[in-house]
Amino acid sequence: MKSDKNNKGDVMNIYGHLNKVNEIFLDLISQRSNFVPLVIINKFKDSWVYIEKYIKNAHPNWTINWNHTLKSLDPNDLAFSEDMIKDTFKRVEKIVKERKVKEYFKLYISIVEGLTIFNRSYEESCDVCQGELQYYTNTISNTVLKECRTCGCLYNSKNGNKIGSRGAVSLRPATKSELLSQGIIE
Repeated sequence: MKSDKNNKGDVMNIYGHLNKVNEIFLDLISQRSNFVPLVIINKFKDSWVYIEKYIKNAHPNWTINWNHTLKSLDPNDLAFSEDMIKDTFKRVEKIVKERKVKEYFKLYISIVEGLTIFNRSYEESCDVCQGELQYYTNTISNTVLKECRTCGCLYNSKNGNKIGSRGAVSLRPATKSELLSQGIIE
């Protein structure tokens, strides 16, 4: 477990912890070769040590879900598109400049979700609101769907046809093997 003390032995405040998160994310984007599942999972775990105790107050439900996900995240389940990597670079550049804690937390969540939920944000968008489409598996029908992050519209992942909004579906992020088996990635 990491200490809450800096190199001088002083206890760090929230900004000291957020600076540690910044260092971890800057290290992630310092080399394109870092964009492999195991490295990313380790960076998430390293950063979580510094941010969890603060973000859980602002986003308690997300924190509970992320704690569970982080413990069970399998590197073989993660797939990355070029768009996801580009977005991560942009989001890390924003997060290191952010001084408002609540906005910082939102950016942290967007970095995490941007690398754990497959998307092609520059190639495809929602027909209704132009929002980002993320790939999920419907655990009821065992099919991969795309969901708009903004308005919640659902699309067939194979043909892109709109199939409505959240109804009788139970979604979880699609795994790499599911994306491969349905021909979404190669």
